Amino acid sequence: MAGANKIGSSLLFRLIVGIFITILLAFVFMACILFLNINIGKFHFASIKGIWANSISELGGASLKESTNSVNKLGEQIIRQHSEDVAKMLEIYLKSTTKLKVPPEKLFATNDPVLTDIVSRKIGKTGYIAVYDVSNIIRFHPDPNMMNLETRTIYDKLGPDFVKINETALAGQDNGGYYQWPDPKERNKLKPKYQYITRVKG
Repeated sequence: MAGANKIGSSLLFRLIVGIFITILLAFVFMACILFLNINIGKFHFASIKGIWANSISELGGASLKESTNSVNKLGEQIIRQHSEDVAKMLEIYLKSTTKLKVPPEKLFATNDPVLTDIVSRKIGKTGYIAVYDVSNIIRFHPDPNMMNLETRTIYDKLGPDFVKINETALAGQDNGGYYQWPDPKERNKLKPKYQYITRVKG
């Protein structure tokens, strides 16, 4: 009987140890799969945690890119709408003041409050209105140094995308797009800037 108890307890001990070690090894294996990246030569086994973190990172990057694109498109639509609205207001203003016969180069020097109100509107934090005439001369710009400047003289500074937008408008087609703008507030660091040009009819 004592021998049978010894065998039974020995068997029970081996059974418990065998099950415990198996369960312990299973937990260690699952922990490795969950938390450890394993590299063996050319083989790389990514942990579930690593796969999850990469997926979340990729999803976050995709969401950020999509959000940025949506905000940019909204901004472009707002700029285009402002451009079209200002062009229409200028058309109405010019038709109502045809008796004045003021040449384009002197129109903005008249300091007419109605005209000033039309062209001095801000678009967002940094957007503004600029007015060119058909000879490509800037007749209104918030920067006084740009007034009465022939736009082609700044083509080199503003690059081919600006030239394309401007020349397309001069050829008779409203259009817009991005160009590289040297930001004077940041040591002329080039930044993408959106511009939309709407021709004033009449």
